[in-house]
Amino acid sequence: MIADKVYHLTIVRSRIAHVDDLYQRLSTHGRHWVDLSLRFDASDFTARRGEWTTPWPMAQEPTYAMPDYDPSFGKSFAQVSDERALAVRDLVRSTGRQIALYYSGGLDSTVAAVALLKNLTAEELRNVAICTSVDGVMENPRFYRRHLRDKIRISIPPSASSRTSGLPI
Repeated sequence: MIADKVYHLTIVRSRIAHVDDLYQRLSTHGRHWVDLSLRFDASDFTARRGEWTTPWPMAQEPTYAMPDYDPSFGKSFAQVSDERALAVRDLVRSTGRQIALYYSGGLDSTVAAVALLKNLTAEELRNVAICTSVDGVMENPRFYRRHLRDKIRISIPPSASSRTSGLPI
């Protein structure tokens, strides 16, 4: 059943746009990810590990594949996080491109947000949008209030907005 699992799968914008009732059959989470893909220039969301079945063709983008394990790797999590944020900073500087961080409020996306806040200037952060949902805000409300709200552009798709939840985010 796609209604409960599509938010974990590859979502191809052009396919969703051409399948009239597919969007209506999606769960709230599924519609949330489709709304995000339509709002930003992402063409798909890809699983990084394992095999999943979808109602449309899916291919693993090599760029997003999990790296092979290297037992001699010696960088800290903070170093790796900062390096990725600096790569995003360089992309913003060289292209002026808009960047979207999909923020769930969990540990991984909070680390990514911290790395961006730590390594990008206020000017560079204008090219970054935090895409989240009410669930993402409620997962880590203190961090959201102290570090994200009113400091960086926040995007909450209509299917996941405070209008439907009644929460003041």
